[in-house]
Amino acid sequence: MSLAAIGATILAVLFLIGLARWLGFAGKPQLTDEAEAAALAASLPGGFAARDIALDCVGHGALLADADGRVAVIIPHGAHFMVRLAGPGLSVTRDATGITLVDPLWKFQLAIEDDQGFWIESLEKAIAAA
Repeated sequence: MSLAAIGATILAVLFLIGLARWLGFAGKPQLTDEAEAAALAASLPGGFAARDIALDCVGHGALLADADGRVAVIIPHGAHFMVRLAGPGLSVTRDATGITLVDPLWKFQLAIEDDQGFWIESLEKAIAAA
């Protein structure tokens, strides 16, 4: 392979990387506010009317509780968000940097500053009730 072909290949790859970033395919998605988190949770089957909302400090996830004691978890999944109800198989721990959620298929740490004790208790109740 000639140097010109190698150079052209490298330039093409760099162009595609730049195009992907320009189109917004790089990095984690970010929640802008509580209204966006509530709208995402409302899309759950059967609906979800959030009563309490805690956003991750950098907007990479959220916890939402409704009047029925259910807790919705919003975490990044590629360039989008995944919304799930807390249920069997989910475990919750608190550490110095926030709340860690572990599911058989994923693990995520939320940097929640708002009343971590309330959210741990709400998650544990929702998991037990499911």
